[in-house]
Amino acid sequence: MILAREERGQAGQPPTVDDRVRLSSLGSNTYGLSVANWKGRWEKTHFVGTLDELLDTVDALMPHVIGSWGAPDTDGADRG
Repeated sequence: MILAREERGQAGQPPTVDDRVRLSSLGSNTYGLSVANWKGRWEKTHFVGTLDELLDTVDALMPHVIGSWGAPDTDGADRG
């Protein structure tokens, strides 16, 4: 399973999909977590667990990996 984010392209260009996180089945409901480096190559991490555990890990420890770059805020909160 690969988790990706969609990057906005330049004006008039379609967005591109940017793969960032890969969850590889290790058997019996256990998965390993890999992340793409700056060259797009997959690097294994030491994180192993269920899908729920790994999604929580990514959310807690790697929000910069899955976050959108330059996406507009849609919740109306004042961040300035």
